[in-house]
Amino acid sequence: MLTTFVKLFTGHGNAWQAHLRAAMNMYQQGYKNNLAHFGLAEKSRTILCEDLPLSEYEPVVAEEVVNFRFLGGTLIWLDITSSITAGTAPHLLPYHFHVIASNSQTKLEDIMGCKNWVMLQIGRIAALHEHKNSSLATRTLRLHRI
Repeated sequence: MLTTFVKLFTGHGNAWQAHLRAAMNMYQQGYKNNLAHFGLAEKSRTILCEDLPLSEYEPVVAEEVVNFRFLGGTLIWLDITSSITAGTAPHLLPYHFHVIASNSQTKLEDIMGCKNWVMLQIGRIAALHEHKNSSLATRTLRLHRI
């Protein structure tokens, strides 16, 4: 992920997209397998899969959960941001509503300064934009008068 930030913010063309796509694919596969292949403790996986608040857990579990939530939130933020610049729907859109729902334990405002609900809506707008553009290109967009 650090490579993605460096390439994205230092103007090295579009090379960052390959790194971001790889990270998103790993994240997506991890969620499909209930985080089993990430080497997390069983307690950590339970907390993350059920989106439980972190309470009195041993330091290793707390560190794993906090790190995973930070990386997941950062990845979703980059997914939404890159979808806006590319004019596409966010790749991880099916996971947004679980990972950054309004009652989620992952708080984007702590990661990048914007509330979860705002980023959810920006991701939905990006998806609608892609749908509109593809519908216009195939001449399947239907406009209804209200």
